[in-house]
Amino acid sequence: MAEATATATSNGNTIREDGLVLDGVVDKGNGYEENDMHLSAIDYGEYHYHGYDTPSATSVFDADYVKLREVTIGYTLPKVVDVIKSIRVSAYGRNLAIWGLDNKGIDPETIVGGNGNIQGLEGGIVPGSKSYGFNVQIKF
Repeated sequence: MAEATATATSNGNTIREDGLVLDGVVDKGNGYEENDMHLSAIDYGEYHYHGYDTPSATSVFDADYVKLREVTIGYTLPKVVDVIKSIRVSAYGRNLAIWGLDNKGIDPETIVGGNGNIQGLEGGIVPGSKSYGFNVQIKF
């Protein structure tokens, strides 16, 4: 779950249960006051997409990004025993960082659809997780 939606609201629940209060002001008739109206997640989705299932300009983001997908570092130990030709030790990390995204929490490589009418739509897919590992290779 994205950090922004997992944050507890004033009632101790999350945005899914309590809705959200958007930044802005409301005309109360005798002047403007800070917005305090809760908007349900369903209503927000419909307003955000104008109710026609088409993206609005507010939901279109720059697609440029740089991703550090994998880093590996290793060392081959000098030969110490005649039976073993070589020993190589290495460590790696995958999906370590993404820079340049307009919308944090989305991995562009996990976006739904690659062709047809749904190109580039984010459908709530969980981004790839970071992973780390260690390898030992022994050649006889």
